[in-house]
Amino acid sequence: MEVKGTRVATAALGAAAIDAMVGGNSSRHGKLKLAESVIGGLLANRVVNGPPDEL
Repeated sequence: MEVKGTRVATAALGAAAIDAMVGGNSSRHGKLKLAESVIGGLLANRVVNGPPDEL
C-alpha cells in the first residue's frame, strides 16, 4: 500500500506544480486549467515512477 500512496502523492505534487506554472486567472477556464493540471501530474507520475507493472 505504501507504493500506491507514493504514486498518488507524486501525481498530486505534479498536478500542483503544473497548476503553479500555468498560473493566470483561476476564475476563468477553471475546468480546463484543472484538466491540464491533472493530465500533467499523471504524465509526471509516469515519468518519475514508470508503468504500474514495474512495481
